[in-house]
Amino acid sequence: MSIVKIRKNIFNICLGNARKKEPKKKALLIADSRGRYLADEISTEKFIDIKIVSEPGLNINKTHIIWKSIKANIKKKDRAILFLWIAPCDLTTKEGKFISLTYNTSKYHSKIDNLVTKFSTLKAQIESRYKHTKVCFMECPPYSIKLYNKHQGHEDPIKFTEQTTRLENQIFYLNRQIRRLNTQLYRVCVRVKVNKRDISNIHGESSAAAILTGFTKEEINFTKMGMIALNILADALYDLLKQDKANLRPRSDCDITNLYSEHRKLNKHIPSNSWGGSWQTIRNTDIAIGDDIERIRLTRNELQHSRIFKLEDKRFIELCNILSDLLKRFDHHNIPRRLYTDELNDILAKTISAEEVKSIENDILGMTIEVEIEH
Repeated sequence: MSIVKIRKNIFNICLGNARKKEPKKKALLIADSRGRYLADEISTEKFIDIKIVSEPGLNINKTHIIWKSIKANIKKKDRAILFLWIAPCDLTTKEGKFISLTYNTSKYHSKIDNLVTKFSTLKAQIESRYKHTKVCFMECPPYSIKLYNKHQGHEDPIKFTEQTTRLENQIFYLNRQIRRLNTQLYRVCVRVKVNKRDISNIHGESSAAAILTGFTKEEINFTKMGMIALNILADALYDLLKQDKANLRPRSDCDITNLYSEHRKLNKHIPSNSWGGSWQTIRNTDIAIGDDIERIRLTRNELQHSRIFKLEDKRFIELCNILSDLLKRFDHHNIPRRLYTDELNDILAKTISAEEVKSIENDILGMTIEVEIEH
């Protein structure tokens, strides 16, 4: 189907109704030069109440331009949404006609974390001054340094191949942080004892995996813990529930959130310190099935409330030791076809792919959004 036909079908369905309605919020998009292309696309649709400000080379260090544009287009009493599309010019630097990678290193994560911190600070400042305005950072679109410089007439664009590959990884990492910034996630802090011998073993494996995939060992840790929670821990809760409740939904329709809720409603396996406790209220000697159900909930919460997609080695090993003991007890109680502890060891030993990192990040983020809607 051609683009013309797609647009025709969309407008046949939506356009008439849209024109009859007044927008509830004013919208302002502040962007670098890419904003011009969006303006060209929607300039003919007058019923869309959006103003686009395009400033070539706009980045986070030119906040005076952003504030000037806000002041000119949004009043403090306005209900508005502000879109900021400035990330591309923070990742690459323009010198004359050509661009190059700003952070031309494989150890770029702290640089981008600092960049996102600046985004977060700006967002907080704007929303504090304009009480009825919400700020949303737009993700960085993929682009190629090599192709851009080739189009600009560079005599040797091939030399930018490595920078283009690094840019792709940086865009993926930055966009993940932007999504988390836009959803306003918060970190949960906990303290548990550590097994130092296991720390050294898994630290070496995580570092090797990070080298192979291009992700940090902390990201590998988070991915593995996400795989354990979404699969093994949920399986253990589901298999336990099958023993106590008939006519269950398929396992594919159940996650830790609703499985925990079902166990709490049944109230058969009661935790030693009642339902809804914290890590600090669960003692090492509390090893009832209900206590382990609570430990699974707390593990799930720690992942989905994390502000960043990272899990430090120390905390990773703490959780691994807790869950290893927990799954041994579930192995004894549920008697699964394949031991949960064997599945745990498989995940801890495997090399994580980039696709698995992306999949777990999306699944964990999806869990968070679901919980926020329920509340």
